[in-house]
Amino acid sequence: MDNNPSVISKLLTIGFEKCCMSAISLHELYYGAFNANRKSEKHYLREVVRIRKLVEKIIVLDLSGDAAKYYGNIKYALERKGKRVDEFDMILAGHALCEGLTVVTDNIRHFENVPDVKVENWIQR
Repeated sequence: MDNNPSVISKLLTIGFEKCCMSAISLHELYYGAFNANRKSEKHYLREVVRIRKLVEKIIVLDLSGDAAKYYGNIKYALERKGKRVDEFDMILAGHALCEGLTVVTDNIRHFENVPDVKVENWIQR
């Protein structure tokens, strides 16, 4: 989890109280923290502290049964078209569609085949 200045600026402009994340994103952040543990325990602990600080500031949305319907529809539609998308990305897209939210990611390409999902990249390089 990087401290990208453009992402921090966008969060401050919008306001943390208007931002949220899917529980799936939180799962992926913790995976990244455990992966950082391969470098050193110091890296792992730094990532866990960052995650905890983030979770104190924004809402983590749990998945609902309704979000599952959106995911199922997305996966079915993409399979019919012969398109492959990462499972977590389809779940995130379904969750966002269900809640009427925008996916913010540095991996816009992962969502380009998902119909109707709004996607933004806040990272400026």
